[in-house]
Amino acid sequence: MVLAERPTIYAASTADAPAILRLLLALSRTSQFTKGVAVDEAHLSRTLHQLLANPNAVFIVAAHDHGFCGLLVLLFYEHLLSGQRRVAQVCWYVEPAFRDGLGLALLSAGEAWATAHGAATIEMMAPTTQFGAVYERRGYVATNHVYERRA
Repeated sequence: MVLAERPTIYAASTADAPAILRLLLALSRTSQFTKGVAVDEAHLSRTLHQLLANPNAVFIVAAHDHGFCGLLVLLFYEHLLSGQRRVAQVCWYVEPAFRDGLGLALLSAGEAWATAHGAATIEMMAPTTQFGAVYERRGYVATNHVYERRA
């Protein structure tokens, strides 16, 4: 695919919900990290609208001529013990044809948003060691490991 220009990155609004939903559904079909997840489109749509209306959440999106090609979803929360404002990754995805640096551009935009809104800490998921290496080059430190078990 030859791209005419670099995608535009911005914080999405509720008007962007249909295009974000299309991208999330594409993610659910193609990402190696969503294999085995049964997608409930009605639930996804409701949750998407709730998060877009939530002032403690942001959808940083990358748009090109034909729609969205990437997104980073972040959510603020307060640490249980300290009350410190933190931001946690909810979702991060870039379509394969756009992966030449766009993911890092989304991450930079998300980091800037989190800092501008008072986050003391940004938490990103590292499903592979390659993700962890990228984070470490950007100053992140590994703090926890998450284990899943299907109930």
